[in-house]
Amino acid sequence: MEITFTGASGPDRFEVSYLTEETAPGTRLSCHMRMEQKGLFALADPVVAASLRRDFAANLRNLEALLETRAE
Repeated sequence: MEITFTGASGPDRFEVSYLTEETAPGTRLSCHMRMEQKGLFALADPVVAASLRRDFAANLRNLEALLETRAE
């Protein structure tokens, strides 16, 4: 199953997709984000990308822990 969100904030546009896939040990969840920033904000792309990667990874770890706790 794939779920995609799109949106805009000022001059910025973004798209986030979540994909679930059945695997032997369970379900795999992957996330892909695409963001377009304009003007001076585009100069900060590398910093924003690194911050978003950390945040997404932490949020997905928290989600995994919650789902595993509920499964027990």
